Amino acid sequence: MKFYKTLLFLIIILIPVFAKKIKGKKSNSIKKIKKKHLTDAILGNICMTSAQNEILAKNNINNTKYIYENDQCPKLIVIYVSHLGYSGLGRVASMLSFILRDLNYQVVFIMENVNLVTYNYYGLICKCNMKSKFVKNLLNEAAFIFDFHWKYSNRKYPFVKYCIDHYENKYIPTIHTETCKPYFDVIKKYLDKKPISHLYRILCVSEAVRKNFINIYGDNNNILTIHNPIDIKKIEMSLAAGTDFELEGYYLYAGRLGTPHSKGLDLLLRGFLQSKASENNYLVIAGAGKLNNILLDELESNPRKDRIIFLGFRSDIYALMAKAKCLLAPSRREGFSMSHIESLACGTPVVSSRCGGAEEIIQHKKNGYLFDVEDLEGFIDAINYMDTNAKSMRNTCIKSVQKFSTEKYMKKIGKILSESN
Repeated sequence: MKFYKTLLFLIIILIPVFAKKIKGKKSNSIKKIKKKHLTDAILGNICMTSAQNEILAKNNINNTKYIYENDQCPKLIVIYVSHLGYSGLGRVASMLSFILRDLNYQVVFIMENVNLVTYNYYGLICKCNMKSKFVKNLLNEAAFIFDFHWKYSNRKYPFVKYCIDHYENKYIPTIHTETCKPYFDVIKKYLDKKPISHLYRILCVSEAVRKNFINIYGDNNNILTIHNPIDIKKIEMSLAAGTDFELEGYYLYAGRLGTPHSKGLDLLLRGFLQSKASENNYLVIAGAGKLNNILLDELESNPRKDRIIFLGFRSDIYALMAKAKCLLAPSRREGFSMSHIESLACGTPVVSSRCGGAEEIIQHKKNGYLFDVEDLEGFIDAINYMDTNAKSMRNTCIKSVQKFSTEKYMKKIGKILSESN
């Protein structure tokens, strides 16, 4: 009898010990599975083609904390974006990834074009494939899903539909263009008859975009304005490196050439060439792409065509901005222009049309000059005015963009993400 009591006592004591060991083995197997999933992500979903991008991807993978050394892994955030190259949107998405890192989040980009990567980023890149279990697992594990895609049309978007069908309470679309209707109609269609309040947050890049959005879809307390950030420290480092471009005091256009109508490139060329300032100044155009044939033919026949210099895409754009008299931006459509705030951070005033968030950036005749959209005469007056007044505005420019710093942006993003707790 004493023997059985002793045996029972030992069983009671030893069961918790064996249970812990079994639990420990299970935990290790989970870690191995997670590491395997990471390997699958690297090998099967990054899909980089150029050697440079492949190295960049590997470096950023090494920088992530996707090494499951303990059971407590930081929360994951997915950023859905077309690409990370040659656009203000890609630049903002890349900056957001580093800000999320500093907020202790892991980041995975789900992208339509994984081969176009020109900006540094933090995290992993994954091809958008809604047939992939890996992609669906990422969305399931993600704490939030930021939608930075912008080429919305009447096409079907399985990624957006899947997110709204399954994860509307952690889905955050960003509205970064004045023409938000075709952009958001896709999302509204997938919401079916549910109100937009079902989405966690809707982020607008300017108050102008937010007001336009509300006029179409109605107001709700989940529609917020968060201006795009600017990395002032990075700009200061770039300015210290300088540029090999020798001219100074020129007018500058900085942006893509592939969207001539929305960027107002016809107004840019006509306005500058018809201005009195073009007699003694140059217009320097820095940006990826080429002018269309209509504008090229028009330029070719102009006697002052030699006053315009095309540089193409430049990695020293901030140094070019710093040496310019002012930045010219006669856009017909903008949400919140990155080139505006970058130019001001370089101490260079901006001539801008009153579109999108321009009036939230430019203080008329203090750090730049504002004119009405499509107003060619007003644009010419602005160019001539800046010929003699731009220099006096330089001290005001840098101070005017401190409110758009990455530090302030991080606080706003952190507050939004913490509100779900």
